Amino acid sequence: MKKRLAVLLILLLCLPALAQAYTGSYGGSTLFTFSYDSGRFRMDQDSYLGGNRSNQVWFFMLYDSDYTIDCGMFVNESTQSMSNGDTSALSLYLAGYYARYGASSQGTCTINGQGYALFSLSGVSTGGSYLAATVINGCVVTFEIYSPSAGAVDAGALSTLKTVLAGCYPAG
Repeated sequence: MKKRLAVLLILLLCLPALAQAYTGSYGGSTLFTFSYDSGRFRMDQDSYLGGNRSNQVWFFMLYDSDYTIDCGMFVNESTQSMSNGDTSALSLYLAGYYARYGASSQGTCTINGQGYALFSLSGVSTGGSYLAATVINGCVVTFEIYSPSAGAVDAGALSTLKTVLAGCYPAG
C-alpha cells in the first residue's frame, strides 16, 4: 500500500512538468492562456512571427508525429462587433471568409465555456484540415489541425483538435 501511494505521489508531482503554458496577447491585452501536453506535443513560437501584421497574428504551432496545429488570430471591422464566443455570427462570417478553401461547417462546440465554430477545409495546400475558431474581444482566434504526413485529415484529427482546445482559457 505504501509503495502504491508513493508511486501515485510521484506521478502527481510529474504531471505539472508535462503541462506547458502559453499566453496569447494582442494590442497589449491578453486574449487567452493555453496549456498543452508537452509529453505529446512540441511547440514552435518562432517560425512564422515574421509574417505577423497589425491585424493578423500567428501565435504558435503544436506538432507531434501525426498532426500540426496552428494557432493565430485576425481582427477586422466585421469581427470587432462580434460578442465573445458568438458562434452564430462567427459561423456565417467564416463560411464566406474561408469559402476559397472549400469551407464546410462541422457545427459548433463549447469548451471551457467558450463557443467554437468548426469547419473542414479542403482547398488547402496540406490536403485538408479542420478549423476551430472563436471570438475573444473582437478577435477571431483560430486553431487549425492538419496532417503533413497523411495529407487528408480524418475524424481522429477533429477529436484531437477538441482535446487540445480543452487547454484554451479565454482571458477575463
